[in-house]
Amino acid sequence: MKNTKKKGIYRFFIYYDKNDKEFVGVCIELGIIKVGKDPEEVQEDLNNAALGYIKAVVKDNLPDKLLNQEPPKKYLDIYKQIIEASAKRKIPRKIDLNESFAFARTAGDLCPAT
Repeated sequence: MKNTKKKGIYRFFIYYDKNDKEFVGVCIELGIIKVGKDPEEVQEDLNNAALGYIKAVVKDNLPDKLLNQEPPKKYLDIYKQIIEASAKRKIPRKIDLNESFAFARTAGDLCPAT
């Protein structure tokens, strides 16, 4: 499904990077990446960044393609690992699955004005 200014689904995930000793949050469709020491703060920052991004696209009537971005391949690979690991209960080496989660928000959840 392609996101538009009127509707869409945005996938998010947050994981703990053992190497960098920080939480990393990603909004896949918007290509937004946030990092921090507290997963709740990362989630809040990520939600606020996504909301601001979507509002700007809607307000300025920018092209819908801006709502269908991708983060760097590294993060897509990590997202796939988290989803697969959740299904198989297999923990990737660099990721602490106990400190990882994925979630989705509709465009209406993020930006009720859409």
